[in-house]
Amino acid sequence: DTEQKNTKNKKKLAKVLGISNRVMKFAIAAGLILVIAGASTITYFAKVYLDYTMTPEEEQINEKPFVLMLTGSDSSPKSLMLSDRSDANLLIAVNPKTKQLAVVSTDRDAYVKLPQTDDKLAGYDKLCHAGLEGTEVQKSVMKDLYGVDVDYVSKVDFDGVKELIDQIGGISVYSDENFTTGQDASPVPYTFSQGYNECNGEMALAFCRERHAFAEGNVARSNNQVYVLEAVIKKLSSPDVIGDYNAVTKVIGDMMLTDMTKETMIALIKGQVNCLSEWNCKTMSVTGKYTSKNLQVFGMSNVAVTILDENSVNEASNLIKDVLDETE
Repeated sequence: DTEQKNTKNKKKLAKVLGISNRVMKFAIAAGLILVIAGASTITYFAKVYLDYTMTPEEEQINEKPFVLMLTGSDSSPKSLMLSDRSDANLLIAVNPKTKQLAVVSTDRDAYVKLPQTDDKLAGYDKLCHAGLEGTEVQKSVMKDLYGVDVDYVSKVDFDGVKELIDQIGGISVYSDENFTTGQDASPVPYTFSQGYNECNGEMALAFCRERHAFAEGNVARSNNQVYVLEAVIKKLSSPDVIGDYNAVTKVIGDMMLTDMTKETMIALIKGQVNCLSEWNCKTMSVTGKYTSKNLQVFGMSNVAVTILDENSVNEASNLIKDVLDETE
């Protein structure tokens, strides 16, 4: 019957993807990245081998836009709620119905107001220090800054990204300019040319971390982090990766944590399977100017920070809201 056929097909799909029950949660983590990416290898194979009929609840999930905060941890993210500095701060607006995405990157040194917590008073400080107060504080800061609710959080460890990139055989990452990394980015200097550069994990991590080589500093670094994530998503979506998906999903599970439920991710993947149209993705990094300020929450004086440009913030806010509000 149909149920037995679908059971066999699921086993066949799992075999094709190299996914066992033991690593299914890692596959779901990969699915989250691939849902953000749009049409992908995993949805292609699912379309071939499975008839994904959605429940009314799953159809509702695919009708509702949401905002995901993707934060880069400067330590291994063993806990989503673990307090640590956020080296990357991305808001991703996703509209599953219209296949629209908006990715907004905010400088880690942005001078923003942190809310009052149990042990600290409200005050202006670096955005990266919001992570020291936990993901709920990060969500609150982003909501105040851009005027949108953050529905989900995913925390990525960039050292884990390095391992993932090696696992998938490297990436081709775009650079806006020629530059060479310094000691803060990597013990070994790497030179990148304007245009696309072939990178292994160590090179890509250095590319993500360099900031002193640029006149724009952390703004350029934020742009480069977006470029690396885009390159990873593109590689994950390629047929070349499918043969080693078992190992890849294990690495993804180690490098990323999310509070999006398994049921929501499965519903989104089903929605993608049933509609393999291309996604339209717009990205921007919010601009600003460097200056020195006192950090009111963590008590440091004359620290280099970025004062975000109000017009750029408004442009990013409107970009996110346009994606969320779009109906066709």
